[in-house]
Amino acid sequence: MLGLFLSALILGVVISVMEGEFPPFGSLILCVLAAIVPVVICAILLPESFFWVGSILGAICAGMAISAITGMPVKRATIAAIIFFVCETILHFGMVALLRTPTA
Repeated sequence: MLGLFLSALILGVVISVMEGEFPPFGSLILCVLAAIVPVVICAILLPESFFWVGSILGAICAGMAISAITGMPVKRATIAAIIFFVCETILHFGMVALLRTPTA
């Protein structure tokens, strides 16, 4: 649940930088869910080496959801979704590196 709120906050910051105003938080949660669901489905169905397919599908779905909810053009909304996924990936790899236990 905390991850959903943090993801919505990251997406809200990306959209507010691009558009100049922060969208409603409930619509951001819907956009994050529209982005995450295809990623999870692809992660379940495809091998691990094809994780990027889920990210691409998630960015496209998130771009459509952002465009529908905020009124942004689809191209700008998809760019915002791609920036969101890049931020999420960097945050993920940073947390993995931070939480990795050293082996002796």
